[in-house]
Amino acid sequence: GTRPSRALPYALAVDGRGNVRRLADHPGPAFVSSGSTVAANQLYVFGGAVWDAAGATVRNLAQASAFSPADNQWRRLRPLPHALRGCTAVTLPDGRIFLAGGYKNDEEGFTDEAWIYDAGKDAYSPARPLPYRAMVSLVVCEGFLYCLGGEDKKQSRTDAAFRIPVTELLK
Repeated sequence: GTRPSRALPYALAVDGRGNVRRLADHPGPAFVSSGSTVAANQLYVFGGAVWDAAGATVRNLAQASAFSPADNQWRRLRPLPHALRGCTAVTLPDGRIFLAGGYKNDEEGFTDEAWIYDAGKDAYSPARPLPYRAMVSLVVCEGFLYCLGGEDKKQSRTDAAFRIPVTELLK
């Protein structure tokens, strides 16, 4: 997998013709394993992990940011409720962002916690937790959220799969 000590401090954009351009540098340290999604023509990025050379360990982040391709600029968002790596972000039909799962820390391990991020308010609200604790894949299609597999324990993968009505996420 990708190691935080090898993270690069920039991102590249590739268009439909294969042209590559470097984007504005993300503010802060280079990181890996964040949740990301596109909403309202912006790239939203949540959490992640950095390499702490002094402590020789991985440190999770609570940072959140959005990139505007029109302006080629990043802006900071309100931080996540807690530091987290490996969460998944998916845009809901109403434009809000569902964030769930990931790895909190060695004491708590993987999480099933979930939030709804409202970009207009720059605010998080609790959402229905995932059916299991893991770094998961999430897909929204035709009114349903599909929660698929993922890493449920270190070095372990699950074949769990759930279909949840999007309306149920908001309860």
